[in-house]
Amino acid sequence: MNIGVFGLGYVGIVNVACLSKQGHKVWCTDVKQSKTDLVAEGKSPIHEPEVDQLLAQGIEKGLIIPTT
Repeated sequence: MNIGVFGLGYVGIVNVACLSKQGHKVWCTDVKQSKTDLVAEGKSPIHEPEVDQLLAQGIEKGLIIPTT
């Protein structure tokens, strides 16, 4: 499934990580370029256990597409 997430704060970034883990393609958008740049590197803009690992896997598989 293709999903769009607007905002990469505490709620958005966890949703992106979990949805990509389930195999969904997730387009994630934020107005702050710094947040989308971190996600593109497989890193989370917030501290939450395991989110960095899930983001890195999602980026590697091409399931997470960060945009501004």
